[in-house]
Amino acid sequence: MNKKLLESTLESFLKAWEQKNIDSVVSLLADSFKYYESPLDKPLNNLDQIRKLWSPVPTFEADITLSFKTLSIEREFGLFRIEGVYKHTYDQAKKTTHIDRVFLLAVDKNGKITKFMQWRESKDS
Repeated sequence: MNKKLLESTLESFLKAWEQKNIDSVVSLLADSFKYYESPLDKPLNNLDQIRKLWSPVPTFEADITLSFKTLSIEREFGLFRIEGVYKHTYDQAKKTTHIDRVFLLAVDKNGKITKFMQWRESKDS
């Protein structure tokens, strides 16, 4: 699989997340996909499930900044480390949430996500 295609799709995914834009996230999914919020969860495979999962994101009272590092590309799969912060904006909050995630991502020839799986950790400071 093309490294640039995987990374470009991931960049679009992270931008949609930073902008809290559910429609942009949904537009990145292939017609047939498996989306694992956690590796042990049953995969989501329709757009209504994704919209429901992402529905709280636009209400987050935080500025979101994300970045990634490519760990490995094997055949159609990319493994990426995602780091970021949520700088909370509610009630003059000084709280910051640091996130550290690993994404497994597969895309089709058009750059649409066919498989998404994540392992995640977060910590407030």
